[in-house]
Amino acid sequence: MKKLCFLAGLLLLSSNSYADNILDRFFNTDDVKAQKDTSKGSGSDVEALEQSCLKDNNSKACILAGNQFSDVNSEHKDYLKAKSVYEKGCSLSNGPSCLKLGQLYEKKLLEDKNGSNVVDAYTKGCSFNHAYSCYELGNVLKKGILAKKNESESQKAYKTSLDLASKGCDSDNGEDCFVKGNIYLYGRLDKPDYQKAHEYYEKACNLKEARGCTNLGSLYLEGDGVKQDFAQAKVYFEKGCELNDRIGCGNIGILYANGQGVAQDFKQAKVYREKSCSLNEGNGCGNLGLIYENALGEKQDLQKAKSLYEKACELNSGRGCVNLGLLYNSGQAVKQDYKKAYTYWEKGCNLNEGNGCVNMGLLYENGEGVTQDFQKAQSYYEKGCNLNANAGCLNLGLLYGKGQGVKKDHVQEKIYYEKACNLNSGSGCGNLGYLYINGLGVKTDLNQARSYYEKACELNNGIGCFGLGLIYENGHGVPKDNKLAKENYKKACDLGLEDGCESFAKLKGQGN
Repeated sequence: MKKLCFLAGLLLLSSNSYADNILDRFFNTDDVKAQKDTSKGSGSDVEALEQSCLKDNNSKACILAGNQFSDVNSEHKDYLKAKSVYEKGCSLSNGPSCLKLGQLYEKKLLEDKNGSNVVDAYTKGCSFNHAYSCYELGNVLKKGILAKKNESESQKAYKTSLDLASKGCDSDNGEDCFVKGNIYLYGRLDKPDYQKAHEYYEKACNLKEARGCTNLGSLYLEGDGVKQDFAQAKVYFEKGCELNDRIGCGNIGILYANGQGVAQDFKQAKVYREKSCSLNEGNGCGNLGLIYENALGEKQDLQKAKSLYEKACELNSGRGCVNLGLLYNSGQAVKQDYKKAYTYWEKGCNLNEGNGCVNMGLLYENGEGVTQDFQKAQSYYEKGCNLNANAGCLNLGLLYGKGQGVKKDHVQEKIYYEKACNLNSGSGCGNLGYLYINGLGVKTDLNQARSYYEKACELNNGIGCFGLGLIYENGHGVPKDNKLAKENYKKACDLGLEDGCESFAKLKGQGN
């Protein structure tokens, strides 16, 4: 089994909703409106807002100034100044300012070594009866990523959030309806309830809370609690986008790129991705970069792709960071630089983008830009696999099969190939078939081998097609069938496997 040393590029970024990932929460529609109100102003206008916040105790000015300072597009971008005005707003008992401050820490735009700052900011916002701050407090305590995990305190925060959001939603506060929908969708206090999530997202959307429209669209996109309906998803994504929701715009772009509910149209995809990116959606910028990198309805422009990936990565899109790293690894549009590739993949991995972790593992396994270290490779593959990157599971299996950095273990090898195969890795399925046909870590089982080779071949894995050809040519567990053998050898050949070409030519030459 040959080691597959590939670097996993991301051809289409997955759709988004406003979930529990800080990337999907940092900028909301109120932020966008504030940016539009002030972005045309001069530096003196921003300074005036800053002074009004700090000297006149104007909490509204604190939010407006903070939005300017935290906007990656703004010439006034300054995260320390954003911290200063949000802290002031928070000290004035303004819950949204506390929320913004916490999100700066959670996005790692400000230093917070032990997570105490993010918890403190959300706690203060929650104490000021801000439902969203309570919800975010519950999230960070539940995950325990930036702060110490505390399940009981997390539940208390969620209960407070639900109480506050219920009162606010009853008074037609759109954001509170949206927060309430999140609590039900993600089962924060009980099991998920898609019907109630739908109810509160719909009310939020009717109250012109853009995020409610976007999440409602995501329910239809995924078929959660409703019949899957791409056309209906598009309707709600459009409502969100019209209200300047960055993720709603980005999701319409994905529908057009994939031809879901609409005819495939990369020109239209570009229009929506441009708007999404202009509203500071990292994945929107990353998807726009893919259009230019892969010449999808546009002339290829690698420099433009690079610029968009840079913005995506700065906006903490893990996939944007991964694709930027790929450019540096291959030397496309930039001078080849493994160290920069390492930096961007490391950031992608830290942002829980599994392919970034896999690529880090490949650098350590191959000793490219770093000292070869199979144990570090194994560690990164494991993280990638845990994040459902099929290449991480596949490469872990290969390490166990060879005994590189770990003790050789065919049982463990099988476990990781199974997960890779379940994640639609053709190589994982093909290698699993190889184990079953040779009785490595499992009892020999020709039917299982054939089943895995078939799935591998369906996933366009040449080795899987070749293995299937061997099974039919030699009658392993099935009647000999040279016609089927030849068909599978030909597909293996078409997929670039030389052994497949040779076996196809041999059978053809024999008149079979």
